[in-house]
Amino acid sequence: KEDGVRAVVAAPKGKEYATTERRIAYLESYTPELKKLLEDVKAARIARRPYPGRLPSRDSDYFGSNTMVCRLGESIWHAASSAEGQRIMGEWRVWRSQDGQPLVLCVP
Repeated sequence: KEDGVRAVVAAPKGKEYATTERRIAYLESYTPELKKLLEDVKAARIARRPYPGRLPSRDSDYFGSNTMVCRLGESIWHAASSAEGQRIMGEWRVWRSQDGQPLVLCVP
């Protein structure tokens, strides 16, 4: 319940919106602690009040160790900041399109 997973998707440059060209590079999720922090920040913004807690930056160790990644079809999750997490997040960079061009990440 309340688990959320984001698919990070790659496609050939210029074909990011062609669904037949997209590939899932990896899956990403947050630990319950990070998810709560993000929900609390969102609630504060909706209420138009400052968030009272400490906000770590997106490139901080806190985010890296509380963002979890895994390969499509696997069930073992790794912290994004770990060596395996870094490997998972970088594997798509060697993928090529049918014409040999490198792929880019698709931004929703």
